Amino acid sequence: YLRSDIIWCLSGGAWVYARTQKGDMPIMVKDLVRLRPETVQLWNGEKWTRVLGWGTSNDTSERIELTLRSGERIGCTGSHLWPTQRGNVAARDLVEGDTIKTCTLPEPDDAAAPAYLSEDAAWLAGLYLAEGSRAGDTIHLSMHADEAPWLPRIEAVARHFGGSMTHTIDGNKMAVRLYGRVLAAVIDSWIGGHTAIDKHLRAEAWRLPNTHLRAIATGYLDGDGAKDGARIRLGLCRNYALERDLRTLAARLGATLTLK
Repeated sequence: YLRSDIIWCLSGGAWVYARTQKGDMPIMVKDLVRLRPETVQLWNGEKWTRVLGWGTSNDTSERIELTLRSGERIGCTGSHLWPTQRGNVAARDLVEGDTIKTCTLPEPDDAAAPAYLSEDAAWLAGLYLAEGSRAGDTIHLSMHADEAPWLPRIEAVARHFGGSMTHTIDGNKMAVRLYGRVLAAVIDSWIGGHTAIDKHLRAEAWRLPNTHLRAIATGYLDGDGAKDGARIRLGLCRNYALERDLRTLAARLGATLTLK
């Protein structure tokens, strides 16, 4: 029985949060449609709903790219309906000032952190995402001397995984070096890439409970963020994978993110 027939007409480059056989994660529409529809569910703001099928849109009249106040850009057809403060509105009828409704993304039903991944270790993974680089099994963190109070917490995580830590301070710069194959493997399990232009969260990170995602986000913001009243400002390289991860983190944790 067909209970609801909701048609999405998004571009292949749009990102959605989907539940597939690999778990809950952000995925590009053009990759999503390679999967069998019956294996995919999408979050409708209240519950997971199974996809009925894929198809090429018959609406060839127009293609629209929306630029949201958050900085995110989304391509769709003119007939795609968006839930707004004035009801469902077709993309072609949206006007500047319309507010598209949002929701907090759900934690996976089976969300669980491995026994070895403490919240401190997740925090260090987030700090590495902001400040770190790799040379073999050695992890380098480029930090400010004012962040020296974090050294005991960093060293405790390194020692927990059988590693060690050294650091040097030169003026207002502090260089931290972490040694240990196990520690490097733990970081590599959750953070992909090696430099500021390609580091990102691996797909496995979205299986973590929100407590550990919040620890990763806190570590990242401790490294790259600066408090500005009730807000936190940050600057990053043009890293589109990290942009997507930060947007998904905000949606999972109920935060508001503007990133342009």
